[in-house]
Amino acid sequence: MLTSAKEKTIREALGAKIAALTGTAFVRRPMISSRQDWAELLGIVNASGELELRLTTVDLAGFTDSETEGCDDDPVVFLTYRVHLFHEYVEARPDSSNSTDDFAAVVIGLRNAFLQGSRDIPGVPRAEHLPLVQSGFIILGDDPVTGAYGHSVDLEARVEVR
Repeated sequence: MLTSAKEKTIREALGAKIAALTGTAFVRRPMISSRQDWAELLGIVNASGELELRLTTVDLAGFTDSETEGCDDDPVVFLTYRVHLFHEYVEARPDSSNSTDDFAAVVIGLRNAFLQGSRDIPGVPRAEHLPLVQSGFIILGDDPVTGAYGHSVDLEARVEVR
């Protein structure tokens, strides 16, 4: 049976997997009031030694119970998570890299990582994630979550819990 503790474990496991693949900090919707708060919580020092802001959030968006699998009081459930990625815009670094290329590589890398390899959720037996789905276009502009200027995208992660 799905419990709130299992859901929390699933959310944290998804966040950790995504953060490990993207090099971003996984956070739970932080309260931020200044650029210094962002820098302390979300700052990543790039190869050029400059600070860039990056963010990954994973939020439960909803659930759907299977009508055909499981039993009446414990059906197979599909959890849907909204994954929000943000990387601050950097036009060019001294090493000739830029945030546009980096962000595209992160999104494609995440797609591939969720397609290949283990789909098991650590700590939750009989739970596995499905491939990621991009739920909106990649945006370059003011991020609705952070308010900072950069690349952002929303993805959907589904998890099947038997």
